[in-house]
Amino acid sequence: MIGKNSFNKEVLSYYLYRMGMITYKMGNYKLAKNYFKESYNYLEINPADFVNFYHVQELLDNIALSYKHNNQLDSALIYFDQSLKFINKYGPQFKDRPKMIEIARGVVYGNQSEVLVLQGKYQQAVELLKRA
Repeated sequence: MIGKNSFNKEVLSYYLYRMGMITYKMGNYKLAKNYFKESYNYLEINPADFVNFYHVQELLDNIALSYKHNNQLDSALIYFDQSLKFINKYGPQFKDRPKMIEIARGVVYGNQSEVLVLQGKYQQAVELLKRA
């Protein structure tokens, strides 16, 4: 409580992100998802700043991955879709970093395809992998 009331929201967001990464690596995906969501909620989103843009899409992807590992596949696809929408909306402004934007998009396509394979939707997974 003291930390939430006295820390800068950005500092708290990055702390929660780190806690999410720790719990994710420990295999506690439910707790990781909660940390990532809380981090996202505290983060001041400024998609004009490349570092912020990249971090936001990573958080959305990490939330989705946490859902995937918790076998909540529909929720995972929702967050992967949110990540792609964010990339597609704000990515084109970074004309000096087209490869990084394509890599981010390709990672999400690959993650989505893994979920589709788990759901038995093999043809849809193949189509996404072709886009990656």
